[in-house]
Amino acid sequence: MRTPLRPGSAPRLAGAAALALALLAVGSPGVASSGNAPHARPARAACGGGEFAVGRGGPGARRQHATGCAAPSALAYTGPSGQDYDDPALVSATLTEGPAHPVAGATIRFSLAGQVCLGVTDVAGTATCTIVPDESAGSYTLTARFDGTADVLGSSASVPFLVTSEETALAYTGDRLIASGAGATLAATLAEDGAMPIGGRSVLLVLGSGVTAQACAATTDESGSASCAIAAVSRPPGAVAVSASFSGDGYYLPASASTAAILYAPAAAAGFAVGDRSAAPGSQVTFWSAQWWQANPLTAGSGPAAFKGYIDAPGMQPPACGGAWTTDPGNSSRPPASVPPYLAVVVAGAIGKSGSTISGDVRHIVVVRTDPGYAPNPGHPGTGTVVGTVC
Repeated sequence: MRTPLRPGSAPRLAGAAALALALLAVGSPGVASSGNAPHARPARAACGGGEFAVGRGGPGARRQHATGCAAPSALAYTGPSGQDYDDPALVSATLTEGPAHPVAGATIRFSLAGQVCLGVTDVAGTATCTIVPDESAGSYTLTARFDGTADVLGSSASVPFLVTSEETALAYTGDRLIASGAGATLAATLAEDGAMPIGGRSVLLVLGSGVTAQACAATTDESGSASCAIAAVSRPPGAVAVSASFSGDGYYLPASASTAAILYAPAAAAGFAVGDRSAAPGSQVTFWSAQWWQANPLTAGSGPAAFKGYIDAPGMQPPACGGAWTTDPGNSSRPPASVPPYLAVVVAGAIGKSGSTISGDVRHIVVVRTDPGYAPNPGHPGTGTVVGTVC
C-alpha cells in the first residue's frame, strides 16, 4: 500500500523538476552551456576563479580567467633601446592574452619622461608609434601600458631608454679675403644632422693660430648663423687658417670647422693694375712689365706703351670700384722694391695718356698671389694668379 503524500509535497517536487528542465533547455546565467543546442548563448562564467572558455566552445575558444571576468594579458616592449635627442624613435610593443594569443585593436600608451604617444595593436598584437626625445642626454625609463578592457586585464612593460646627444655640423661662412690691417667678419652656421639649424648656441671663431691668433665669440640665431667682427687684423699678408668651434652641451655633440683665408695688402693710392680682359679668377696676370700694354688687353682697346703697370698718385684716395686714377709714365711712377705674397690689384678697362699723365678707370679690384722674380725695373716683370675678387 502506498504511503499517502503529505499535502503540499507534490507541487514542490514538480516545481523543482520543472525548474531543472528549464535550465537545461535554455541555459542559465552563471552556467556554461555546451553550445550544441540551437540558439545557445555564449558562456559567461561566474567570477569565482579558475579558467574557462569564452564563446561557443571548441578548440579555438579564447581562454579567460574568472577573476574579474577578464583574461590576463602580457605586454612585451619590442622597440629600440635608445635614440639621439630630437630624432624620431619608432617605439613598439606586443600584447598577448594567455600564453601566446595576440590581442588586436587594443590601445597601447607609450611614455618617456612626460612624452606620450598612442598605438593600436594589429592582428599580430603589435602596436607602434613615434616619440621624439626632447630630454638632455641620459638614461630614462620608457613605459608601455595597456589599460585593459572588460575581457582582458591590463598590463605594462618598462625598459631603460638611452637618449644620446644629437650629431652636429659646423661650417665656416665668414670672410676669406681679408685686407691686412683692416677689419674682418668671421661667421659660421651650426646645424643638427647637417640640416636643421641650431639656435642659441655659442660658437668660437678664430683667425690664425697660436699666440698671434685673433678670436671672437657669437651666439647662433634661429637660422643657426653666428658672426662677430675682428676690428683690425694684425697679421701680415699671407695664407691663414680661420676656424669655428662649438663645444657641445647636454643635447648636442661638439663640432668644428676650418678653412684657409687670404690676408692681402689692400689697394692704396699707390698700386698695380691689370687689364679687364685677362683678370678672371684663376687667370695668370702680368701687373708690372716693360710690355704691360701687350700683356693686358682692355675692353676699350690697347693701353699706352708708356704705362708699365704701376699707379702712383700722391694725395689720391685708395681706388674703389667705379672710380678712376692717374699716374706718371714708366719708371717715373716709383714702383716698390718688393711685393707681398698677396696684394690687391686694380682691374682697368680703359687707359689713356694725355701729355705726361696717364689715367684709367677701376672696373674691379682683385687679389693676386704674386710669383717670385719681381723687381722695380720693368725688365723684371711682376706676375701672379688671380685668387679672388674684392669688388
